[in-house]
Amino acid sequence: MPSQVDFLKAVAPPDAEPLLAGFPFHPAFDCEAHDASLPVAAARNSLQFVWSLTSEEFRRAIATALRPLHQNKLVIVTGSCGLQMLAAATTVLPIDARIVALGPAMLRPYSLDMRRVSVLQGRRDGWSRLLYGGPVTTYCETDHLGYWESHEVRGIVAGLLRGAA
Repeated sequence: MPSQVDFLKAVAPPDAEPLLAGFPFHPAFDCEAHDASLPVAAARNSLQFVWSLTSEEFRRAIATALRPLHQNKLVIVTGSCGLQMLAAATTVLPIDARIVALGPAMLRPYSLDMRRVSVLQGRRDGWSRLLYGGPVTTYCETDHLGYWESHEVRGIVAGLLRGAA
């Protein structure tokens, strides 16, 4: 997604290389992509959320996308149901990474080592407030679709990533 690529380039520390290797960047999804409307994004994320809970094949696909990156010092930046997908992948592949989650939607946040996870949640993000019951590191002024464009969020994440180096 163009906004996510721009975001990652903007927040990456000078000595880091953004790796567009997860979802939606996995080669299986290699096609022209546009930012989705809320209904389209919600439908897609709902499917991924359900698959992360019910499909061993989907969990293996996530782990397969992450496995080649495992030897790198990895910081994963994810939004919406991405934290749920990472938790699902840990049933197949241990995730040894620092994670920055933007507006997460997740059923069992403590299935991950939350000491490795920084969570940003928008004060106007009704989806994350409803679907995530874990600890929040920082609150910000955005809604569920606004994280990637928010200058405030970019500044917070850039600071978190500098601290992870």
